Amino acid sequence: MARSPVFRSHTASPDARYPYLVIRLMPAVYMPKPLRRHATRAQVIALGWKTMDKWKRKHRVCIVFGPNDALYLDPDGHASENSAIPSGGLGVHGADEQPTSEPGGH
Repeated sequence: MARSPVFRSHTASPDARYPYLVIRLMPAVYMPKPLRRHATRAQVIALGWKTMDKWKRKHRVCIVFGPNDALYLDPDGHASENSAIPSGGLGVHGADEQPTSEPGGH
């Protein structure tokens, strides 16, 4: 059975918007967060760790850079690259649907 992306509006179309964050709230429950475009990879990674800190490092975060390019951030401080992006599960949208600003407030 094919697995669908967590954040279908970002990944299902040819003009997908990358990067974006996926916060794993619990097994099979995810909160996708769009990011503003035009940030460097380093800026997006820094924002991923900042998001982890905001959530008190209780949840795993995935930064999706492309359809086959993801960086998983673990609460213990470990980061691992993977070609598999989060898929399936229940997508929970937060109260703010505005893109998260990259460092520097741009």
